[in-house]
Amino acid sequence: MTSPLALNTLVWLKQPGYPWWPGMVLDPSAVEVEVPAGYDTCVLCLPSIASSVAFANSSNNEEIILFNPETDKELLEAGKQDTNCAAAVEEAVRVYEQQQEQKQLLMLEQDAVKAMNKASENEEGKEANEHKKHSQVKEEKSDKKRHKKRERDEKHSSAKKHHHHRKRHGEKHSKKERNSNYNYDDDDDNSENEYSNSDEDSLDSYGGGDERDKKSGKKARKRIDFDTDEQYEREARLEPHHQEEDAAYFEQRLRENRQRASDGALERFREQLASLAAACTHGSVISVSETAEEQLLDALSPMTTIDVTFDQLRRTKIGVVVGKFLSRDYPVRVVMLASAILTYWFRQLPPTTQQQLRAQTTLELASNDTTVGSEREGLSLGAVGVQLEATFTDEEVNETATEPTTIARQIESELAAVDDEDVSMAVLAVLRDGHNAALRRGLLDGSVSAKEVVANAVDPRRLLLRLQGQSGGSSTPEPESPLADGSALENFTTLYACPSCGAREAVANEYSVQAHDNMAVFVRCLKCGETWNVEA
Repeated sequence: MTSPLALNTLVWLKQPGYPWWPGMVLDPSAVEVEVPAGYDTCVLCLPSIASSVAFANSSNNEEIILFNPETDKELLEAGKQDTNCAAAVEEAVRVYEQQQEQKQLLMLEQDAVKAMNKASENEEGKEANEHKKHSQVKEEKSDKKRHKKRERDEKHSSAKKHHHHRKRHGEKHSKKERNSNYNYDDDDDNSENEYSNSDEDSLDSYGGGDERDKKSGKKARKRIDFDTDEQYEREARLEPHHQEEDAAYFEQRLRENRQRASDGALERFREQLASLAAACTHGSVISVSETAEEQLLDALSPMTTIDVTFDQLRRTKIGVVVGKFLSRDYPVRVVMLASAILTYWFRQLPPTTQQQLRAQTTLELASNDTTVGSEREGLSLGAVGVQLEATFTDEEVNETATEPTTIARQIESELAAVDDEDVSMAVLAVLRDGHNAALRRGLLDGSVSAKEVVANAVDPRRLLLRLQGQSGGSSTPEPESPLADGSALENFTTLYACPSCGAREAVANEYSVQAHDNMAVFVRCLKCGETWNVEA
C-alpha cells in the first residue's frame, strides 16, 4: 500500500498510552524497513534525535491526522503537558514554520515568473503593433507615390497630344509653351526618352533629386535597423545551445575544479566548524543568528570543492563535524549545504566501503527500538551495542533484573571513549565466547563494570579469576585438550578465517601429543564453534 501523504508532511500520531504525538512522514525505503500489512504510512516520531519510527494507516483518523498548529491548539496544549512530547511539539512547530517560509518563497518565485512571462507577452504584442503600424505607413506612402505618378502621366499625355495637333496644322507654340521645361522639338522616336527626362525634371521640381536620394537612403537604413532589432529579439527568446549551458559540460568543469585536501587543511576546517558550532550552542539549546548563519555558510562552502578519502575521514573526523549541522536546529541553508557535502563524499568512496557503511547504518536504525516517552528512552544502541546485547542469553537475563540493553549501552560508551576498533572486536569476542558465562553474569549483577571489561578485553583472565574467587571456586585446572579448555580468551586472533562461516574471530592454541612431535595450532571459531588445526 502507498501512502497518500507526501514525504516530510507533519502529522499527529496516536499510540496507546501516549498523547497525540507529532511526527513526519518518512520514506520507508530510505531507512530500509518494510511497512507491515494493514499500514501504508511510515512516520518518524519527533524529536528527530530519538530516531523512533512508527507505522499508521492514513485512512484511520483516530490514528493519524495532519499537523496544523493554527487549528490544533488543544493538541498542542495536551502535548506540552508531557516533558518528552513538549520537545517534539517544539521541533514540529519549528519545522512547520520553515515549511511555510519555503512555500511563501516558492509562491513569490512563481509570481515573479508569471510577471516576467506577462511582460514578455506585452512586449511581443507591442512589437507586433509597431510592425503593423510601420507596414501601414509604408503602404500609404506607396499609394501616394502611385497617385502622383498617375497624375503626371495624365498631364504629360495631354500635353503631348496638344503638341502633335499644333504640329500637324502648322500652328506656333504659345509663349508659355516655349518657356516650359518640356521639350516638344525632339523626334517622335525619342519620345520615350523625352518623357523619361520630363518625368525626372518633374520629380526634381518637387524638391530636387539629391534630396530624394537622401530620403530614400534614410528610409532603407531605418528598415534595416528595424529588421535587425526583430532578429535580435527572436534570437534572445530561443533556448541557448552553447557549451556553458550543457549540464554534462558544467558537471565536468566542476569536477576539474575540485582538488585533493591535505590533512592540515581538513584539521583547520574541523577546528573552525567546531568553534562555530560551540558558539551557537547555549547549554542544550542551539540558537543561530543571521551573522552566525553566514559564517557557517562561509566555512562550509570551501569544502564543496575538495575531495577526501576514507582514511582522511577516519583520521580527521571532518565528516563527524559536518554531520553536526544536519540537525534541524540549524537553518535550512546550512543543513542543505552540509547534506550535499556529505552525500558527495559518500558517493566518492569505494563501493565496498559504501556497502559497509550502509550495513552499519541499518544496524543503528534497527537498534532504535525504544519508544519516545517510554522508560527506555535514550538507551538506543549503535552498531556495536546491538551485537553486545545479543551476546547475553535468555537464561542469563532471567537470572537478574538488569536489562542487557543498559549493559550494552554502558560498554558502548566506554568503547567510544577509547575509540579503538581492535578493542571493540576484542570485547565482542570475549562476550561471545560460550565459556565466559560468569563474565556476562557479572556484568548483569554488577560485580563487573563495563569499564573493567573494556580495560581487560585483550587478557580477561584477571576478571575471571576474581569472579571465581568470589564464588568460592578454585582456579581453572590445566586443560588436557585445547578444544575443551577455558584458555580461549588468552589467544584471541583474527589471523585465520573459519572454513565454515568465514569469520575471523577465533581462538588459537598450540598443542602436541608427544615431546618430539611438531606443535599443531588448534583454532576454534567464536562465531559458529567450528574447530580446525593449522601446522605451526
